[in-house]
Amino acid sequence: MGQMYKTTMSANSSKHPPPDGSNIEQMHTSDEIIHHATEILAQQMGLDLCSFVGLEEVLDSNDEVYYIDKSGKPTAFTDELQLEASITVLNSNGHYFAATPVQEYRAGTA
Repeated sequence: MGQMYKTTMSANSSKHPPPDGSNIEQMHTSDEIIHHATEILAQQMGLDLCSFVGLEEVLDSNDEVYYIDKSGKPTAFTDELQLEASITVLNSNGHYFAATPVQEYRAGTA
């Protein structure tokens, strides 16, 4: 399911939060943010999500996918990097987008 985030996006085409407060706030999981960036925006831009954090997707001879950094070193494309790349994609679409983690409530904790 992923970590919950409070997301804020400008309602207009602005790279900065609008001064009049006309923004949209919603709750989304990290998986939803990543899915939106991957399925909608990254594909429309013709780029892989990994390219937004400086990684390249490689297919080996066994059709297994792995990622390399700019030096050619294999690197894990972690959930954190996927979220970082997704936020970059969503900001590059002409809107302001921010995601703030929300403290999860767990029964039995203070």
